[in-house]
Amino acid sequence: MSLPISDLEFQKSHTKFIIGNEDAIIVSKAYNATDGVYYNITLTAPVNVIDERGGYRGIAPTTISVKNYEILCLSGSDGGVYSDPKIYEKGTGQALYLYKFPFNNPSQTEPLEGYAEIGSVLNFVWNSQYPSFDGRKTRFQKGHAKFIIGNPQGISVIDHGDTVTVKVDGIYLFDEMGGYKVVKSASMTLSNNEILCLSGAEYPAYSDPKIYEKGTGQTLHLHRYLFNSATQLDPLQGYAELGAVMNRSWTPYNPSFAEGVYDRFRDLEGKGLLMKRSDENSPIKDKVSNFVKKWRNRREDVNIVMLDGSISTDMNYSVKRTDEAYRPPCCTERNIPSFIEEKLRWKQQKFRRFDAMTEITAVNDPAFVEVGSGVTKNKDKAWDWIYRVGDDPNGQIEEPPVANYNGLTRILTGANPQVTFLFRNFYRRCDFIYRTDYLCSDALQVIVGELNQPVNGVVEVFDELNNVWKEANGFIFSAQEPDLIEAAEFESTINGTKRKSHGFRKTIFQKRLKMRRTVVDNSRKITIKSMDGGRLGYWGIQYSSTETMINFIDSARGSHNIDALGKFEEWSVDYWKPDLILYSCNTINEGASCFSITSDKSPTMFAAKFEEFITHLLNKPYQPDLMAYILFCMRNQLLVDSNDLVRMTYINGYGAATVFDYHDTLFQTLQELPIASANAFYEFWNIAKARSEYYGTSIYNEMHGAAGPDSNSFTTDATHLNEYGAMVGWRFLEKYFNF
Repeated sequence: MSLPISDLEFQKSHTKFIIGNEDAIIVSKAYNATDGVYYNITLTAPVNVIDERGGYRGIAPTTISVKNYEILCLSGSDGGVYSDPKIYEKGTGQALYLYKFPFNNPSQTEPLEGYAEIGSVLNFVWNSQYPSFDGRKTRFQKGHAKFIIGNPQGISVIDHGDTVTVKVDGIYLFDEMGGYKVVKSASMTLSNNEILCLSGAEYPAYSDPKIYEKGTGQTLHLHRYLFNSATQLDPLQGYAELGAVMNRSWTPYNPSFAEGVYDRFRDLEGKGLLMKRSDENSPIKDKVSNFVKKWRNRREDVNIVMLDGSISTDMNYSVKRTDEAYRPPCCTERNIPSFIEEKLRWKQQKFRRFDAMTEITAVNDPAFVEVGSGVTKNKDKAWDWIYRVGDDPNGQIEEPPVANYNGLTRILTGANPQVTFLFRNFYRRCDFIYRTDYLCSDALQVIVGELNQPVNGVVEVFDELNNVWKEANGFIFSAQEPDLIEAAEFESTINGTKRKSHGFRKTIFQKRLKMRRTVVDNSRKITIKSMDGGRLGYWGIQYSSTETMINFIDSARGSHNIDALGKFEEWSVDYWKPDLILYSCNTINEGASCFSITSDKSPTMFAAKFEEFITHLLNKPYQPDLMAYILFCMRNQLLVDSNDLVRMTYINGYGAATVFDYHDTLFQTLQELPIASANAFYEFWNIAKARSEYYGTSIYNEMHGAAGPDSNSFTTDATHLNEYGAMVGWRFLEKYFNF
């Protein structure tokens, strides 16, 4: 993990280097009564260090503990305090060594001449693999990182495609000789042919900031410099390019959008048909403060559960992501849940689905090796709602006609089905993601290492039944649920035909078996093996170089109203004890409609149902924070007719109501509850209206056109948001997640 900002002993060094393979560095926090908090730092492989003049060396693999009164340094010989690493000269790749130096008085808080403290150097490039921006934006990649930033949270960068807005809120810079200055608070937008610089005076290009002299805290200014030739890609003498310095902390460029897709949305922005991205701080962070605090601290796992109908499922309504095998379950499309997950996920966390390669660029190198017969399914007779032949309550159970969510599962059967994957040496955590049902094994065994030579003492597993970490090798756990069909009925229209299910079975999709390393050594094979012949259902793994994970659990189910969602609440919500519940109000399934001339559900009754459900969720013993938001309406709700006339329905004892009334009443109710809330409904309306004016069409057609996942309508099928529709909603909602 990156060293916390609060640990100032790791902030006082002077950044001279860039590290080429930070994945080989593992840092964990520890504590004992004598030393208090300290860090265990392990280099699992030679770490390449490069300085701004082209010198390079390799730091030898080692493990070292650093206490709170020690600084971590580089040395040219093993343990030699004053051995100069000379990395600023052209290196030959020979080894440097890590060295600890205690400081007990103020004069020793800065490194002595002859060696270099590396604490903040590691901190600077710890996770540089994102990268912040793609290769097009090389102006932020070519500068020389001479400074460290004391408060990187004071920097935000928003990528607009052809421009970038940089906002700085009074950051502190320290150089390698102990100088420091304050960068003036400012906001600046740069085009593709400009670089961002520091200047000692406001905007003169050649004013020397002199940060290399002992500073007094005086102000530096941001400056833009236009480059028109290759010779000007590096900073001119006399000022410093700030790009690479700030690279460590700004909002990552979103690489999930293919270039052509991104250009399409940029074109829509220019036409006023898509909201531009906002860097506004979240207006709801105080309403979900417990979640935000835990998410920011990153000291324990964070669980997020999403609830909705089919709008928030990834059932081929939007464009599939090309890297879907390397994203979390139910986040395989360019839709709002996937955008939220991507925004909130800690960047160290990665995923491998059952069909993934060891690396995304690898060929014929699968991440998982299976034993047994395998099949991939997203619906099964053992899961969720039970369907019977002819919808006869006493008929034979048949395969469900449709899946309500994309619960892709690899099912292995045989005498002793098993799957093997690699717990790599630079992972700190590696969680096995699996499914439970009544046919799954009651005795799954974890084997660490080779099957004929298992290893103890290197990996632990979390025993959730006893709430303790245990030795992983030989651990037995169950994926079997009771053979029980709960009594209930569920009716939905499938492919134009009404179907009724009778009862449901318990299954937990994407359950986690948490595993962590206790010893950093070689990569280790992990095998999950069925010992009783029961089947093994799994999704894959999630892993991280840090000790904590975010579990984003999309529990949305197609065609489900509030009552139907409640049938699965015990294991789709409560099991996870979520820190945050995201509720995309399933207004379509709750019947906010003017399709009929009369209705028996008024806007007040409609909103009261949501209030009752949300209050019920807030009263859970684990006390979740909750955000509820309103999105969209489908064509058959008849917001307007084909002539753009607003439709009404009449409710006995209430009077006339429009779909607007249903949504307005609901949002007013949400605002009165102790939750975070947002209403994107009018964003869809306003964009549809703008499109109708721009293209000379109707609001009805623009709002409810059905033209597939990648079209310029809002929906794929007049109901479900496609990529453009999801982007309209996300651009409105994204600022709410700027925590």
